[in-house]
Amino acid sequence: MKRSKDNTSNHDKVAVVTGSSRGIGKAIAIEFARNGYCVVLNSRDEKDLSRAAQDIAKEIGDDQRVSFVPGDVSHENICTS
Repeated sequence: MKRSKDNTSNHDKVAVVTGSSRGIGKAIAIEFARNGYCVVLNSRDEKDLSRAAQDIAKEIGDDQRVSFVPGDVSHENICTS
């Protein structure tokens, strides 16, 4: 992802990243957050997910642009909550 010089243009955009509690998913979420997006993290493990959200918020210095929804996205009720 090319990092923009002016991240404010992305502040009204939201990226939902599944599998984002660790590994590649977490790295993708970090890049979106660094580029000004609000990021919604998702994973089945709530403990790991909460830790990842805290890590990303600390990394970008803004906990208002990072949130998470634990659960399996193959279940409709998780996606509509």
